[in-house]
Amino acid sequence: MNLVNRLKCPFCEKEIFKSLFKKKYSSKELSDFIYKYYKSNELIKILQNEIYELCECTNCHGIFQKNIPNESFLNFLYDDLISSVESLNKKVDYIKNHEKKLNQDFQMISALFEKKTESIKILEFGSGWGFWSKFMLSKSLNVTTCEFSDVRHQHLIKNKIQNFKSLDNINTKFDFIYSEETLEHVTFPLNVLRKLKSLLSKNGYMFHRFPSSFLFKSKLNKKYIPKKDCAHPLEHINIINKKSFIQMCE
Repeated sequence: MNLVNRLKCPFCEKEIFKSLFKKKYSSKELSDFIYKYYKSNELIKILQNEIYELCECTNCHGIFQKNIPNESFLNFLYDDLISSVESLNKKVDYIKNHEKKLNQDFQMISALFEKKTESIKILEFGSGWGFWSKFMLSKSLNVTTCEFSDVRHQHLIKNKIQNFKSLDNINTKFDFIYSEETLEHVTFPLNVLRKLKSLLSKNGYMFHRFPSSFLFKSKLNKKYIPKKDCAHPLEHINIINKKSFIQMCE
């Protein structure tokens, strides 16, 4: 399980970018973070010859991790290494703790369409454990999810939420496509947007949330220590800003 070296910008597909920050995974700062977050000596051994590098595209100014996990490595991270029990327990009170935001999302969606809620077809891309979708289903919205993780897929099915493990398996058109903190994790966000657009109905909308990268570039100096932020090593492989997102949309 090695990291894959990106040769072009994941936002605009140009092959013109520059390195902003580079540090070996074997460095004390990174190995300490990896062990503290993932609690795995095995992962430290796997990464000992790898490099954590942040690059900026000179075309769209998006920032991204140059060396990223391949598909088998991603499965290892999300389904094997990170405890699914702990992950689910952290989210168990999600609806209670985010009820105001969830109601705001529901009101926004309802206001966009002049039809009954049960007729509004929604796709949540990267649904995780499905709490956002569960809330929207309780409001009678017609919700489908797309979640790649095997463990989360089984959880969604168990909770009677229709889930697809791949966008390629979906043939339905949707009025509203929603994702929360998903695009920063995927290898090819531009390709994902293209596919999602093909699943959008004629007068439909897409809504994406991702971690803020406001003023992040200014932090990239010799004193910067990789951590759980918008450039979380191995996970937040795409650091999306307003300009790069607009570029993708165009």
